[in-house]
Amino acid sequence: MKSTMLRFKHDLVFPLFVSVILTHYAFYADAGKYSFKGILEFTNLFFLGVYVLMLFGMQKLIQIGLGSLGLTRNISLLLQSIVSAIVLITLLFTFFTSFS
Repeated sequence: MKSTMLRFKHDLVFPLFVSVILTHYAFYADAGKYSFKGILEFTNLFFLGVYVLMLFGMQKLIQIGLGSLGLTRNISLLLQSIVSAIVLITLLFTFFTSFS
C-alpha cells in the first residue's frame, strides 16, 4: 500500500521557515510595537505574506546560485545560511537606519 504522507521538499523548508520567522519578528518589532495585537487584520496578513514571499524568493535564488557551484549538499546548505544571514542583516540594517 502506498503511503499518503505529506512529503516536504527539504530545499524549500529551510528558506520558508527562516522567511516566516524573520517576517514575524519584523512585524513584532516594527508594526506591532513589540506586540502581536494587530497581526490578524487583513492588511497585516497580506503584507506578511508579501514579505515572506520576497524573503523566500531571495533565499531560493541564493540557494540556486550556490547549488550551481557544484558543492556538496551540506556545504551548500551551510553557505546558504551564511549568505542569507549576511544579506538579510544588511537589508534590515539599511531599512532600519534609513528611517532613523
